[in-house]
Amino acid sequence: MSTFQITQGLAGNDFATLSTDPGARGGKADEFARLAVQEMEVGDFREAEILLQKGLETDPTHLRCRAYIGVCMAALGRDDGAAQAMVRGIVTEHPEEPGGWYALAQVHLLHGNRGVAFKHFAKARELARRDPKFRAQVDRQDPRNPNVIRSLLRDHLLNVFCGWVRSLCRACGRRTD
Repeated sequence: MSTFQITQGLAGNDFATLSTDPGARGGKADEFARLAVQEMEVGDFREAEILLQKGLETDPTHLRCRAYIGVCMAALGRDDGAAQAMVRGIVTEHPEEPGGWYALAQVHLLHGNRGVAFKHFAKARELARRDPKFRAQVDRQDPRNPNVIRSLLRDHLLNVFCGWVRSLCRACGRRTD
């Protein structure tokens, strides 16, 4: 289940965490980030945002707090560009960090920019190839179906067409496996 679904009243999110955090120092900001994730998992983004603000007060460079606060801002419906700017700063400073790309994907998804979000999910997945646990979290939260023809790119004409046919078959109740 993904973060954007929680804002629609569902709970039980398994929110992905940053795999590495060059800005973390093992202090209070880490604890605030951990507590905020617990709040995000049950859909309380307001409380999570408060905790993350406290984390940023103790360490303004803390990557997880910055990433999660951007997602909270988007989940709470703030569409002034601040959420995207917060998370984009992380991917600019640490382009090798899959968690930053994941958070940016979530922000775009929450704002309805699905195409851009999927590209950022793909980047997070690619960067997380050495971290199977994080990659599995990203895979679970990317709402797209897998490629019909796995050896071809997702945007290949055959995959697009076959995906469309698969969707029609599922809508009609036919098995597509």
